[in-house]
Amino acid sequence: MRAPAPAPGQSQLHLLPELQAATRAAAASAPAPTPCPASREPGWTRGGAAGVPPSLPEAATTMFSCVKPYEDQNYSALRRDCLRRKVLFEDPLFPATDDSLYYKGTPGPTVRWKRPKDICEDPRLFVDGISSHDLHQGQVGNCWFVAACSSLASRESLWQKVIPDWKEQEWDPEKPNAYAGIFHFHFWRFGEWVDVVIDDRLPTVNNQLIYCHSNSRNEFWCALVEKAYAKLAGCYQALDGGNTADALVDFTGGVSEPIDLTEGDFASDETKRNQLFERMLKVHSRGGLISASIKAVTAADMEARLACGLVKGHAYAVTDVRKVRLGHGLLAFFKSEKLDMIRLRNPWGEREWNGPWSDTSEEWQKVSKSEREKMGVTVQDDGEFCPLCQTEGSWIRCGTQTEPLACRSGSRLRGGPTRISPARVRRMTFEDVCRYFTDIIKCRLINTSYLSIHKTWEEARLHGAWTLHEDPRQNRSGGCINHKDTFFQNPQYIFDVKKPEDEVLICIQQRPKRSTRREGKGENLAIGFDIYKVEENRQYRMHRLQHKAASSIYINSRSVFLRTDQPEGRYVIIPTTFEPGYAGEFLLRVFTDVPSNCRELRLDEPPHTCWSSLCGYPQLVTQVHVLGAAGLKDSPTGANSYVIIKCEGDKVRSAVQKGTSTPEYNVKGIFYRKKLSQPITVQVWNHRVLKDEFLGQVHLKADPDDLQALHTLHLRDRNSRQPSDLPGTVAVHILSSTSLMAV
Repeated sequence: MRAPAPAPGQSQLHLLPELQAATRAAAASAPAPTPCPASREPGWTRGGAAGVPPSLPEAATTMFSCVKPYEDQNYSALRRDCLRRKVLFEDPLFPATDDSLYYKGTPGPTVRWKRPKDICEDPRLFVDGISSHDLHQGQVGNCWFVAACSSLASRESLWQKVIPDWKEQEWDPEKPNAYAGIFHFHFWRFGEWVDVVIDDRLPTVNNQLIYCHSNSRNEFWCALVEKAYAKLAGCYQALDGGNTADALVDFTGGVSEPIDLTEGDFASDETKRNQLFERMLKVHSRGGLISASIKAVTAADMEARLACGLVKGHAYAVTDVRKVRLGHGLLAFFKSEKLDMIRLRNPWGEREWNGPWSDTSEEWQKVSKSEREKMGVTVQDDGEFCPLCQTEGSWIRCGTQTEPLACRSGSRLRGGPTRISPARVRRMTFEDVCRYFTDIIKCRLINTSYLSIHKTWEEARLHGAWTLHEDPRQNRSGGCINHKDTFFQNPQYIFDVKKPEDEVLICIQQRPKRSTRREGKGENLAIGFDIYKVEENRQYRMHRLQHKAASSIYINSRSVFLRTDQPEGRYVIIPTTFEPGYAGEFLLRVFTDVPSNCRELRLDEPPHTCWSSLCGYPQLVTQVHVLGAAGLKDSPTGANSYVIIKCEGDKVRSAVQKGTSTPEYNVKGIFYRKKLSQPITVQVWNHRVLKDEFLGQVHLKADPDDLQALHTLHLRDRNSRQPSDLPGTVAVHILSSTSLMAV
């Protein structure tokens, strides 16, 4: 749901309806799923009782550091205490009561909290390892969370961090006395990793788990992870209607980037679509997580099935991104025709994509057998008959070669150990993804390791807050740019781009709010931020609008992300709530290629110190904006010129403009002046290998009474007595004021 288009220069609010990523599950009386071992993920090593953890990706190793106990519950100490007293742990902070289920309303069917040993025989954390195919959504509308878990399960290095000490936490039938009914899981929350402790009591109806559960009745990893996540959120009901991006970030500590496929017109713009696919391929290959969804704008849209078989309002986990080679034999190798494809998984698994490259489509004949095996798909097309339905060419294999064949009807070979669920996993061309899906969320793991062969980012992480105060100079909740009178009262952060051009990733995240019966639903504020290019030497807060370099959307989601390319210079980020007068905490994360020296601007003007009476205090503030020059002294290759702005010992230098006699410098400096009679000097230099050449200078009086702001001045030499004109002019915009908070 979107507001009407804003006026030029104003911000627009995007509302995030709970319907967008939520769905309702089947009734609690639905039959339990057929017990079935999880199928292996093609191309990935599985964990489990005999699994060997691989080395972590570079991005992952730099993200997982010290972990803080949530609510000061120490897992090791609690477990030791339970074992000493020979009792099973009962969590006093998340008790087995209705308050842990709902934050409002009355319970439906009678819910009984049971331990896994009371639900089934031989309970396990993992059965035959962990797989993205393990999960089923339960009664709460949290397909967004289940889709995130599906993505997590495909990344061994990540789930082993979310589920720490997994071997120790696994049930050991040979040591029943070593079990204490306590588990712990790690989540990234508001800038730090927290260790969440839970007991193993799970909500059931008719002896069946009513929330997230596994294919196998005796596998409990997903139900326990969900309980720990519900504890963070306040209760299970708080997981109804969430955002996949939040769960992906909480599982990884990464940065989520939402992409609106409809607004970006990726379906018809091939160039943009190819660029997006390459970015997704890079995120996937470096261990990131991805999901896709189709907006359900209205309640009637929820659960609506499209003609192609996809369902609105569901979050689909993207479990593979790859380029598929078409053709057979050597011709395919030399032709090098490739198709952009992704693999998705629907947590419900009850609807199937029936378009091109679906399980039964003829397009698979274009792909060689070896290529299909790489993807984990084998279609028997050699004229043999399926032993189940006796139809020609209808065999299909989903997963790896260790699994049995299954019929397209979904039947199982007699005695086969694995049930094939083709409706759960589907492969599509990326063009079809952009045609049918409306949103993609990329959660990239930001690599900050210096010992890396991949791109390394520099991260600045700062905590801040929107606070209320009667004094405008101390108020820090001014609302978005639509509220011009209070906009500059918001927190402000400065950072530098030190390369000629750099990709900058910026994310703000508001502190997650818990949903409890006492406090009600934890609602997100509508938040966003603007980025302004400012003077190269700015040290104090902005009080006047400058060039807006970029702007995020304003939306009532937990986090807002922006990826932007910016030229060298200094920038100010102003994070805000959409409306003024709202209080809340936030986390600002800024990623650049080289250190950005990001910090908060706290002072409005130069402070008064003990030296002010001796050395003087500024009486005037002047902003000098050198736009460019014309007619400079030429050379065969043109001038490689730059400018220097000098004032009372402070100076600002522009970047070199190469090979032109009409450069555009677009450089600004701000100066707090004590000696009003001393002019500001702007010098133009030509950059040379051995020694730079002086091209001329101008002196600026910068009187606040001068009503003319834009000046075009002739360059002159440095003769203090009788300066003469030199070739060229320089264009300068000047703003001066006796109020130090005017700029």
